[in-house]
Amino acid sequence: MKKILLVDDEFLARLGLRSIVDWNAHGYEIVGEAENGQEALALALIHQPDIIISDIQMPLINGIELIKLARQENLKSKFIMLSSYDDFSLVKGALQAGAEDYLLKLDIEADELLSILDNISIKVDKLLIEDKIEEDRLALLHKNRLELGKVMLKGVLDGKIYMQKQLTELFNDFDLCIHSHCLITIVFRVFEFSKLSTRAVKVWKQYLENETQSTSGMTIIEGDEPDFICVCSFNDQLSEVTIESQLARFYKSIILTAKQSFNIEISAGISKKHVGVDSLRQSFLEASQAVTLAEKLQFRKFEELQTLDLDAYTSQLDNYLSNIAEHIKENDSKNIIKDLDALINYLKSNQALSPLALKGGSHTLHYIIYDFVKQCCIEDSPEWRNIQATWSEGEPIETIDDYIGWIIQLKNIFSDVFQSRYEKNYIILKAKRYVIKHISQVITLKAVSGHLDLSPSYFSRLFRKKTQQCFMDYVREQKIQAAQNLIKTTNKKMYQIANLVGYENVQYFSRVFKQTTGVTPVEFRNGKNNEIS
Repeated sequence: MKKILLVDDEFLARLGLRSIVDWNAHGYEIVGEAENGQEALALALIHQPDIIISDIQMPLINGIELIKLARQENLKSKFIMLSSYDDFSLVKGALQAGAEDYLLKLDIEADELLSILDNISIKVDKLLIEDKIEEDRLALLHKNRLELGKVMLKGVLDGKIYMQKQLTELFNDFDLCIHSHCLITIVFRVFEFSKLSTRAVKVWKQYLENETQSTSGMTIIEGDEPDFICVCSFNDQLSEVTIESQLARFYKSIILTAKQSFNIEISAGISKKHVGVDSLRQSFLEASQAVTLAEKLQFRKFEELQTLDLDAYTSQLDNYLSNIAEHIKENDSKNIIKDLDALINYLKSNQALSPLALKGGSHTLHYIIYDFVKQCCIEDSPEWRNIQATWSEGEPIETIDDYIGWIIQLKNIFSDVFQSRYEKNYIILKAKRYVIKHISQVITLKAVSGHLDLSPSYFSRLFRKKTQQCFMDYVREQKIQAAQNLIKTTNKKMYQIANLVGYENVQYFSRVFKQTTGVTPVEFRNGKNNEIS
């Protein structure tokens, strides 16, 4: 039934409307009556009527004001206005404000009123269908975004994404509620998971999803079978006592429900408290180590797990990887090879690292070195293709020895590059990195070739041969790309941006910008984004 609200300051008028038709018989229900616009608005917010039949002339708030206030409150009610013969100027205003139709009080006929109501009901039904479609669309979009976000979050835990800026952008893009003030990871391990029926697995996963959704700041994702990973984060409004109490209640409830409702045993491994989204992987490695120890030592208590010192199992590996990444960024070939040798020695002497830590470390190292290989233009070399083939076969890193063998392969690629086998490609890489590092300065062919200990003519020929592009054209494109980024992401004035990319004369900068992109810097800022491909 469609809900109707009657509004008129005259009791007899409302009584007449109520009795003019058999409302229920025609699919309508009168949910309330009001004698002025103020009272009507309050009732409308409570009952959410489909249609409001209202007098125009009323005390406190008239009919036109009622329509406007209803729209401000996002009420979707349709309006039929009641007027006298001398109210036509107000009727016009009501129609302009959004009323669907009007009736003259003294001439109201049941058939006419029902005809208007039925026409409006069709519109109401259409809007309901459209709203439901839009609601379903948004719900599906939100669900897909969350699911993709969980895939990306798993990548973070595996070490595929490790830069803080990348992590912050990731969580914003996928609406993941991750507070950086306090991060704790719980890994739930289900014993004999493979024996569960397909339906039981589905119900179990839905149960975990419901439990985490009911608590702000918790996200559940599937790990490697039979593990389920819960990332728990808390804002700075909660005390440590409250956080520990919530966590203990949460994981104990999961364990108890698993036993009572699903007849399965599970163990929980809980990390220490961490601050900052870049500590997510460390937190995950701790929880993974903890659940393994909990399984072996047969204890479950939160307090006991928190006393474990897990740093020795996890932090050193990430330190080695960070050093390698930093030295690759600096083109420090000598220290890159030293770092890889140090990592190999560390792995040989430390057998406590879990397969999970090794797997994550291999992901991180692979992405770090792939970036270098790509910039060196040696991604088609037989050595790199061999590593990629091994990588794509699934799980190349299962033991310490596997990891060491894989790192030796990577080290050989670096040795080849730095010992002249791919020397010309490496020269190009160093030149490009010099340009990026000195983008705010005037860059000349002489300066770069001097940095590389080459003659300007030899370097110029080599760069053109390897990249099919003149070196100074490359410099210009990099400067304009940097300028485009500054224009899009800052409010700096054009002369400031020109200086930041190495142009002292803003008019010359503007001319070069247009020659390169087809638009002026100002046009680019205003939306004519003909960016460099």
